Amino acid sequence: MNIREIARLCGVSTSTVSRILNNKPDVRPETREKVIGIMNQMAFRPTIASHRHETIGVVTPTVAHPEFMGELMNGIMEAAYALGKYLTLIPTHQPDAEDLTHFCRCNGLSGMLVINPPLQSNLPQSLEEHKIPHVIVAASFKDQEVTWVDVDNKGGSGEMINHLLRGGHRRIAIFHHKRHANQCEEDRIGGYIQSLQEHGVALDPSLMHEMTMADEDLTVPIRRMMQQDQPPTAVFCTTHRLTFNVLNHLKLLHIRVPEEISLSGFGDYDVTALMTPALTSVYQPIYDMGKTSVHVLEQLLNAPEYKKQQITLPTRVIVRHSTRTLSVTQ
Repeated sequence: MNIREIARLCGVSTSTVSRILNNKPDVRPETREKVIGIMNQMAFRPTIASHRHETIGVVTPTVAHPEFMGELMNGIMEAAYALGKYLTLIPTHQPDAEDLTHFCRCNGLSGMLVINPPLQSNLPQSLEEHKIPHVIVAASFKDQEVTWVDVDNKGGSGEMINHLLRGGHRRIAIFHHKRHANQCEEDRIGGYIQSLQEHGVALDPSLMHEMTMADEDLTVPIRRMMQQDQPPTAVFCTTHRLTFNVLNHLKLLHIRVPEEISLSGFGDYDVTALMTPALTSVYQPIYDMGKTSVHVLEQLLNAPEYKKQQITLPTRVIVRHSTRTLSVTQ
């Protein structure tokens, strides 16, 4: 199939199809939508330079966490270079499956790496339906027929809570982002809840604080939390940015870490050990996750038929000075 046949099916000129393929602005939105829809329906892939077929698309969210994205992209780039692959970055906050399918075909991409799509996104299923080879990175869709590479978010979170429980803590607060926003956040909260339940510790909603922003003002919730009849003796944060923010507000309120409260978080970076005190954290192999995702995509591209791969990389707790074991009297 060529652009003349696409033009005939759409009832437009070949020049209009050409302008759409080249992302020219002088096409009515309704015409563009119609043509793209038929291209996707017909699985149309235009003729392009052959070397472009060795290009992988990397669908990235807004880079709000440069430490994470830097390590992940280093792993992706090194593996792609070793395999002779090019990379095309596709920055998007809420990826549209139809647009991405169109972009992939029109730019001759051999496949896509999709980094941490929103939990409610239909992108993984849509790419599967359109037969676009892809790997979901830093998110796990365990009950779906999609391929993904992720770290053990639930297990890492649970192991951190286990560490605190072994240290005598029973009142453990959690600071987390909005629930149902993405799978890794949901898993980390799930690890916190499951670990408490397994140790017979009742879940206290007053110790769970949902944040809308990583740099949210925490003065009021922390003060209220510490003024309870039974204040928490430890805090767990689901991202390293939240951990930094909680530490900053504890200092502003003159609450000593770890003497008055232990502090831990998910995510370990160079700066984590440089904080005062050095932070106890969950290490996740971000660089390895990037490399693994490229190799998994390469396997999918070379396989005679599609067979999903779902890979979970292990995490580990790194204990530093921000947590302590409670004395018997506490």
